[in-house]
Amino acid sequence: MATISASNLMVALVQAASTLPVFFLSILAGAIADNFSRRWVMFAGHCLIALASTTLMISVGLGFAGPWLILGLGFLAGCGFALNDPAWHASVGDILHKRDIPAAVTLMSVGYNIVRSVGPALGGV
Repeated sequence: MATISASNLMVALVQAASTLPVFFLSILAGAIADNFSRRWVMFAGHCLIALASTTLMISVGLGFAGPWLILGLGFLAGCGFALNDPAWHASVGDILHKRDIPAAVTLMSVGYNIVRSVGPALGGV
């Protein structure tokens, strides 16, 4: 976005567009994950993410990726993450024995936070 638009606001909106769906839709997505098959909810979330990513890849490749398209696709990917994450976290209880859940949640949190910390640093290299 920084090379497409000179506006600092547009650059900041990319992050906002991808995280706002998680902020606003997580409770609804949690209810969906509790009432429907978690496997299918995660599949639907991943399909949204794949659709947004593929559309962005094609539009960049063809040279018509504008700022609003990038924001819209970021929002769509954020909706996919909002749908996927509650089902993914809840599925830990379905997979493991009750005694193993605290350790698994700790490992998931550590891995998630390492990726969120190291990923942007590696992306800047």
